Amino acid sequence: MAETYETVLEANQWTSYKTDHHLFETGNGDISIFTAWNHGVLYYENDTLEEVARKFERWYGVTISFSNESIKRCFIRGEHRDETLRNVLESITYAFEGMSYEINGKRVVLSGRGCA
Repeated sequence: MAETYETVLEANQWTSYKTDHHLFETGNGDISIFTAWNHGVLYYENDTLEEVARKFERWYGVTISFSNESIKRCFIRGEHRDETLRNVLESITYAFEGMSYEINGKRVVLSGRGCA
């Protein structure tokens, strides 16, 4: 039988489930960052590139892989409104020296040495 969890939220509170750590996180503040996707906005703040890649996979219907495992641990923040995948990848790779991307159909590969 699966465990159930209950959380009661008040105004300006949010909760999310971190699948990689199997735990719930609750906090206070502006929830618009969690609902931005409803308005065509991709928003990420202090997320790893691995977490951001998962968002892009769902948003753009692609599969993203990394040529170097250390790239996954780079932290990034950003906001994109109704941007193409190519434009978003251009801005991300611009933020990290030596990082590049390759799009082959529905597959994307991020390459580089990671973040220093």
